[in-house]
Amino acid sequence: MKGIRRVKFLSNRITSSFREYPDFIILGNSFCAKTLLYNYLTEHKLILKNLLEETAFFVDYYEKGTGWYKANFPSKIKKETIKKKYGRNPLVGETINLPYREIPERVHKLIPNPKIIVILRNPIERAFASYFSLVEKGIENLSFEEAILKKIDRWENIN
Repeated sequence: MKGIRRVKFLSNRITSSFREYPDFIILGNSFCAKTLLYNYLTEHKLILKNLLEETAFFVDYYEKGTGWYKANFPSKIKKETIKKKYGRNPLVGETINLPYREIPERVHKLIPNPKIIVILRNPIERAFASYFSLVEKGIENLSFEEAILKKIDRWENIN
């Protein structure tokens, strides 16, 4: 699967000038259900999937340039084909984590007027989802309560 994705990305990279930026962005932190919302939205016939649900371009790959970024999205030809079939412009989007202050400015430079969906989650539920992920990976072996208290202790010692 990874090899197929790589070949598709290289093909997309060559044709990046025939691709457009996303129409919408789903913003949120990790474990707040951005991917779930993205997957639900892309089940609609007029919302196209991109190569990666989250490119991490604005955080990790910004220096790779706009051609790299655009290679992740459907071609203008595909969008036009869908428009002819259904009589409406299809949309494409992605999810973005917002851990850094410069991200909004970077997004605005490339996509001045995107539709923005912000997804929030109950902080306790989000903390538990993050904790459970670490437990599944074998990284965390404390109880949820112990892990939270350990994190609080670390925060208090920073000041």
